Amino acid sequence: MGLAEPLLRALDQNNFKTPTPIQTEAIPAIMRGQDVIASAQTGSGKTMAFCLPLMNRVIETPSDRILILTPTRELAMQIREVVKTLSRFYSGIQTCVLIGGSGMSAQLRSLRSRPAIVIATPGRLLDHCERRSIQLKDFNHVVLDESDRMLDMGFEPAMKAVFKELPSKKQCLLFSATLSPEIQRLANNYLREPVRVQVGQLNQAAPDVEQSHLMLSGSDKNSQLIIDLQSNTGKTLIFTRTKRRAESLSRNISKSQIENGCLHGDRSQSQRNRALQDFRSGRKMVLVATDVASRGLDVEDIERVINFDLPNTREDYIHRIGRTGRAGERGFALSYVTPEEARQWRHLQSDKAESTDSRNAPKKRFRPKFRFRPKWAGRSRQPGRRSSFQA
Repeated sequence: MGLAEPLLRALDQNNFKTPTPIQTEAIPAIMRGQDVIASAQTGSGKTMAFCLPLMNRVIETPSDRILILTPTRELAMQIREVVKTLSRFYSGIQTCVLIGGSGMSAQLRSLRSRPAIVIATPGRLLDHCERRSIQLKDFNHVVLDESDRMLDMGFEPAMKAVFKELPSKKQCLLFSATLSPEIQRLANNYLREPVRVQVGQLNQAAPDVEQSHLMLSGSDKNSQLIIDLQSNTGKTLIFTRTKRRAESLSRNISKSQIENGCLHGDRSQSQRNRALQDFRSGRKMVLVATDVASRGLDVEDIERVINFDLPNTREDYIHRIGRTGRAGERGFALSYVTPEEARQWRHLQSDKAESTDSRNAPKKRFRPKFRFRPKWAGRSRQPGRRSSFQA
C-alpha cells in the first residue's frame, strides 16, 4: 500500500499481516488525499483504516496536522493506543488527547508542543477553542469517527462550530457504522466529492456472534445472572440501560464473590480507565457497563456479551453484541427478555431470522426513549491482533 517503513515495521511487530476489507478499500483513497465516507460493521478495523494512511502522511510531510473527533472518552483513548502502537518505530509523531474528566492543565501543556495528532471529544475541543489554546485553522486532515453516535448524542451543533474554525482546504474523513439520511446530510455538508466505501451489510450482527435470549421475569434477572457468570468464567461484558442499574448490579455481583468492574458516565476518568485496564488485563473477567462502552470498546477475548437490560434501538443492539466475535474469533451474545419486553425484542430482531415466541407480548407499541443532549449543550462557556490489521 506504499506505507512508510516505520509503519510496516510496527505492523510486522504486532503480527498484522493482511488488511481487512475496509482497510483495503479506504487506505488507498485516503493516501491519495481524497475525502472518504466509510461504513462497515463494528469490529471491522475502521480505526486503523484512517490511522495508517494519515500517520503515513505526517511521516512524509511533518507539517501536516490531524484532528480526530470521537463521541466518547473511551474511544479517544483507544485511538491513542492505536497511534502509539503504529508509531513505535517513529518518534516524530506527537499525540494529544482532549477529553472531559482529565486535567485541563496537562492538556494545555501538551497543546503547547504543537502535536501532529489531536484526538478529541467535541465538548472539550470547544472548551479549548474558546480558551484559544488550539488553532483549528492549522489542521488539514479531519476525521469524524463514529459520526452516527455523535449525532445520536446531540453533538451536531458542536461539530458545526468546529468546522467553522477549520480551514476550507482540508481532507475530511467520515467513518460510521450506518449510512442514515442524517449521515448522508453530514457528508454533503462537509465532504467534497467523497469516495464511498461500504463493506458488508450494515445494521447486521457480525457473522461470528452466536445470539440467544432467555425469557424470564424481571425479579429473576439477578439470580440468573449469577448462575450464568458462575457457569462460564470467560470475559463477560454486561450491559444495563442506566447508570444506577450498573452500580447496583455491580455491587450484587460482588456479593457473590465475583470480581467485576463498572463503567458508566458518572464515574471519574481515573475510575473508568482502571475498570477498562482491569478488564483488558484479565484481572477482572466481568465488566458491567452502560452504552457509553458499546461504541468503540476494543478489548480482546471478550467471550460473551449479556444484555441484562435490552437496548432501545436495533443499532445499539448491534453495537453492543459487536464487542464479541472480533478478529475472526467466535463470540456469544445472551439477552434477558421479560414477558413485557417480548414486543421490544422482536423489534430488535426485526432484521434477523430468529423467531420469538410472542404469546405473552404486550399490545402497546414499543417507543425508544429519547437520548439526552450532552451536559454542555446550550450552556455558555467560560473562556478560559491477530492476523489482520484489526483495530
